[in-house]
Amino acid sequence: MLRYVLKRLLQVIPVLIGVSIIVFTILRVFSPDPAPVVLGQHATAEAVTEWRNANGLNDPLPIQYFNFIKGIFTGDLGTSYYTKKPVLDEITSRFPATIELAVLATIFASIFGILIGVVTAVKKNSIWDNLGMFFALIGVSIPIFWLGIMLIIVFSGTLGWLPSGQRIDPL
Repeated sequence: MLRYVLKRLLQVIPVLIGVSIIVFTILRVFSPDPAPVVLGQHATAEAVTEWRNANGLNDPLPIQYFNFIKGIFTGDLGTSYYTKKPVLDEITSRFPATIELAVLATIFASIFGILIGVVTAVKKNSIWDNLGMFFALIGVSIPIFWLGIMLIIVFSGTLGWLPSGQRIDPL
């Protein structure tokens, strides 16, 4: 058993390396140059070059990748272009809300999933069974990002029951 666990843990290393290469490539190849975004549309070519040099964007890609990995291991994820704060601080300030949302969503899904499952098992081949199966199929089929946007539009935009951009105190 210990050998199996160690083998699985060692398999994580190439996966993490592969994921880091894919993320780095996507960030460098498919995202626009951040210099004009940060400096503004009317920035001079010299200012853009100077900013790119200061942020290591003119370095060769292997050096940029090494700096990317070094930043991950040292906790230096850079500075946000928008807030000018360290990215790690931005992440840690939002992490409690993420955990709160994940825990509440898990509790909500578990309660309603078990409830609907019991009802559909007890009322087999009835309208309740069909409705339960319908909602289960819808829940599995709808992309979660789209459902989230639709729920924000309905409950915040249309009905005005919830705020859309900030956390609320449940107490």
